Amino acid sequence: MCPESESIYGEFRDMFDYFDTTNLLVSTETDLSATWKGLGRGGAAKVNKCPCHCCSILSDNLVCPNDTLCQKWYSNNNTCSCYH
Repeated sequence: MCPESESIYGEFRDMFDYFDTTNLLVSTETDLSATWKGLGRGGAAKVNKCPCHCCSILSDNLVCPNDTLCQKWYSNNNTCSCYH
């Protein structure tokens, strides 16, 4: 056991790459900080170029509304803009 840091997650990179190349689906429970560090993406928009661990949005584009509304949260009669 050691303190959680970005460098310690690098120790597991070979294992993560193996799962990725063999198309194995692996699930684990972590807090959000561990998810960001393990995936190498996510975090504060002013600090990280890829602030979301779920999608490919870049921090430069967070202020621009999406061309397509998110179907999960917006209906056709909603006049709000979808930003993420």
